[in-house]
Amino acid sequence: MDAKLRESLKIVNTKLSSLLKINDKKLNIFLEVIYYIGLIGLIGAIFVYLMFYNFVSIKPLVSMLLFSIVAYCCVLGICRELIKINSTLISKAPFVIENVKRMQKIAVYLFIISAYVFIKDWLKFKAHIFAYNFDKTGLNTDAEGLILVLVGLFVLILAKIFETAIKIKDENDLTI
Repeated sequence: MDAKLRESLKIVNTKLSSLLKINDKKLNIFLEVIYYIGLIGLIGAIFVYLMFYNFVSIKPLVSMLLFSIVAYCCVLGICRELIKINSTLISKAPFVIENVKRMQKIAVYLFIISAYVFIKDWLKFKAHIFAYNFDKTGLNTDAEGLILVLVGLFVLILAKIFETAIKIKDENDLTI
């Protein structure tokens, strides 16, 4: 029985590994699809909102409407930067200073999105922001803004690691 379990786990591991090995070009296509669907969705949502403004029962604050559009544009910006970073992977030259700048841009975009989420939650929930509660599904919290800040910090650290790797690579290239 133990051997059967090991064999089954090995098969599952092999299948998962093959699923996770996404071709870089396929990843770029996937990111492009996400980008263009998001762009069309944003333009369509703005168009529909403006065309049917009189029929919208709950009108958002103008400042929050604009901020939400900026945050959505940041999501599209992240997609564009990921496409550019992945393109350097395809060309087998990922350790370039442009990728460091792209990662820094992604971090800024994440901080803008987290600011939007934080303000939106503050306006919606007031004192209940970052509240923790339990129900039948377990612990629930509303900490999306905090998660985005942490991801932004992670990307900044990753950018610093890339920058250091580029410096080391350049030094090694000069010594050879």
